[in-house]
Amino acid sequence: MKMMIGYQQMILTFITSFNAEIIFQKPTLSFIILYYIILFNIFLLLEEKKSIQFSMSLLCALLISFHIYSIYKPYTQVSTIDVGQGDCSLIRLPFNQGNYLIDTGGNREYDIASHNVIPFLKSQGVPCIDRVYISHHDYDHYGALDSLKKKYKVKRVVDTYQKEEKNKLITIKMLKSDVIYPSTNENSLVMLVTTGGYNYLFTGDIPSNVEEDLYKKYGKIDVDVLKVAHHGSGYSSSVTFFQMVHPRIAMIGVGEHNLYGHPAHIVIKRLEERKIKILRTDLDGSFSIITYLGEHLIYRY
Repeated sequence: MKMMIGYQQMILTFITSFNAEIIFQKPTLSFIILYYIILFNIFLLLEEKKSIQFSMSLLCALLISFHIYSIYKPYTQVSTIDVGQGDCSLIRLPFNQGNYLIDTGGNREYDIASHNVIPFLKSQGVPCIDRVYISHHDYDHYGALDSLKKKYKVKRVVDTYQKEEKNKLITIKMLKSDVIYPSTNENSLVMLVTTGGYNYLFTGDIPSNVEEDLYKKYGKIDVDVLKVAHHGSGYSSSVTFFQMVHPRIAMIGVGEHNLYGHPAHIVIKRLEERKIKILRTDLDGSFSIITYLGEHLIYRY
């Protein structure tokens, strides 16, 4: 057993000998089981004084393959990161073709980036963030940005209205009414994201009057997944808005036992009446919607 532990320490020492940081995805249970089966076989071969070259090669190949897979995943992943009372969403394109963050969360009492956002990014094998979109400048949406930029590679930050962005894997269209609003919540960026064959609508903290203005301008919009506005506030997610969109899944970023009573009972009732599946960070923690070949899988962490 001591010899087995010794070989494991040798492997870890080899990995940590590199100067550059290597980000590994959090290993799955099947990977851990396979890893220890191979390691145990190496131990048996040593006991029998047989060649261990093949098993060592297999173990190294397993580690390298897992690292490559953690970065170059073949599916689209849209995650809601649990940042307490705040919003933070991650969009990962297949084969590491793009990593986008929508809002960062923020808490004035502790560093959300170090405690919540970065650990999640590393657990998913995210090497860098290509773009951070800030829906609006409320602290619970952007407060962790500075800390994140200091500790993680962020290529670009977007916090103003942009023209439609489109490539083979993703389309990002910002919806905007023709009304000039006085408050930050009303001026939240509203983003319709199409990726992996699904349409996602991210709504920031827009209240019901903005929802109605968007409905007047755009009419009905095909939406599969909705990021519920303002953490499920009763001042958002109006009946009119659900005439505009009818998602299959609703994502709510909300803190457990928060002072605002989010999500409001009326909002949950409206979602349930429409048989919309509800995912919320106060009950589910961080979660991901994984899409591949027209199908989706919900994964909770």
